[in-house]
Amino acid sequence: RYIKEDFKSPKKRKERLKEQLKGLASKIREIKSIADANESCEIAGIFGIDDEDGFQTTKQLASLLKLDYYGDETLSRASNKMLMKAYFEKNNVPTSKFKLISDAKNLKGIGFPCVLKLITGTGSDYIFVNKTKEDLTKNFIHLKEKLKNENDERLRLIKFKIENDAPKEKHVRREEEYEIDTRKTFLLEEFVGGEEYSCDFIIYGDKIFLTRIIKKLQ
Repeated sequence: RYIKEDFKSPKKRKERLKEQLKGLASKIREIKSIADANESCEIAGIFGIDDEDGFQTTKQLASLLKLDYYGDETLSRASNKMLMKAYFEKNNVPTSKFKLISDAKNLKGIGFPCVLKLITGTGSDYIFVNKTKEDLTKNFIHLKEKLKNENDERLRLIKFKIENDAPKEKHVRREEEYEIDTRKTFLLEEFVGGEEYSCDFIIYGDKIFLTRIIKKLQ
């Protein structure tokens, strides 16, 4: 349970989460003991959805409950769009053209319409569709100004390396190191039209379990 001020302070949010984790873990242990007593039930894992705060919370819970959890590399790809798209390319998964931009001038390889978004985070906020270069320039300036004073854990200095065996003509070189201020550098993608769905699912063994599917508004 949070009060409004908690969302303005990442430090307060972390402190509150730490306070609540032990109590939550205790409740889950109770559920686990019931499941263990019933041969037809098994708690195989725990996962977080919607934002990267949830990733770290469930990672700590999994540790407390001695359950398997995703590795740091997987979590990084899930919350860093550049890493995610580079991983798609490496594994020949179709993805839109993309590049990092720190100004609205170097647009080589990306036409219009295009999409401007944050590099980090898993949400759908701070996303701008640009039909013209004028749109992109206006939205880039607006986004950069807006993020100056935003207190958001996604807005931080990030360091990462991409090791990619993709051919040279791909959008990411074979190996590259990045140090990026996510308040000033953004991801630019080509626009892909059509209906959009958000899906959450669990892979357990060789089976896929769909937990929810949501059609996005146009």
